[in-house]
Amino acid sequence: MVVVVVVLAVVAVAAVAWAVASARALATTRTELAARESSVAELTTDVAAATSQLQATEAELSSVQDDLRQRSAERDDLTGRLADAEQTRDALQRARDDAAQRAGSLEASLSVAEARVGVLEADAATSAARVAELEAELAEARAQVAAAAAEVDEAAAGARAGADRLVAASEVAADESVAVGRAAALWALDARRIERLWRERVSVVPDDPSPLTGDEPVRAAVEVLAAASREETGVVVDVRWEVRGVVPGLAAVALVRVVEELVAAARHSDGGELAVGGTDDGYELSLRTDPPVDVDARLGAAVAVAGGAVTTADGAVVVTLPVG
Repeated sequence: MVVVVVVLAVVAVAAVAWAVASARALATTRTELAARESSVAELTTDVAAATSQLQATEAELSSVQDDLRQRSAERDDLTGRLADAEQTRDALQRARDDAAQRAGSLEASLSVAEARVGVLEADAATSAARVAELEAELAEARAQVAAAAAEVDEAAAGARAGADRLVAASEVAADESVAVGRAAALWALDARRIERLWRERVSVVPDDPSPLTGDEPVRAAVEVLAAASREETGVVVDVRWEVRGVVPGLAAVALVRVVEELVAAARHSDGGELAVGGTDDGYELSLRTDPPVDVDARLGAAVAVAGGAVTTADGAVVVTLPVG
């Protein structure tokens, strides 16, 4: 009995102890549960906050994505602009290279042009000097022309005097013998004058025989007059003699003196040719020069007194003279 009581007491103690322990465990469990419930509440709060933050983040992410898409579009646009700018830059580079090349070419052309200008300036200076020389030569030539004109006037005066002598001789001559004699005298005087001219201006050796002593003294006299004028002025007048037979005294005097006038007129040209030929009733003298020249009107008057005429034909001066 005692044992049973003891056992029951032990069992009761054990039960109490278990109950106490269980109560304690339950209290602990409740405490832990309360703590866990508190933790769960905190976690729920944290989840709600995290969810809210996630939603805000998603909204922000969406905004960032929209901004990123916009920036991508802007990047694409900038990339296109950059490509266009690079093409423009390349085009400008090529244009600059072309411009540099053209500038080099223009500089070379400018150098050539400057050199050409220098040459032209030198030529201009030379031309100016040459113009000055030509002006001086022109002044000298004008002085020579004036002197030659004075000589022509003097020769014309001589021709007029000769024509007057011819007229006087024709009027005074009572018969043919007197006319022939006077013509011979006039020719003799003219021959001496021309021979003296030959020795002073044409002959190289003083002792050479006179060309007027040959078979054609009138032709020789004409050639001496042309040669003497050439030696004095440098103007060449070629003589073409086409007269056949002997030229009588009075005709010889007239022919030689007309030749002297024509040769004097040719001094105002660069030269020419004097043709002397015979006609059916006299003689014809033709002077052709370059440029053509005119003769003094007084020569025509003197020739007209002698029965001849002075005309022009194709730029040549033509003088006709009667036989006697």
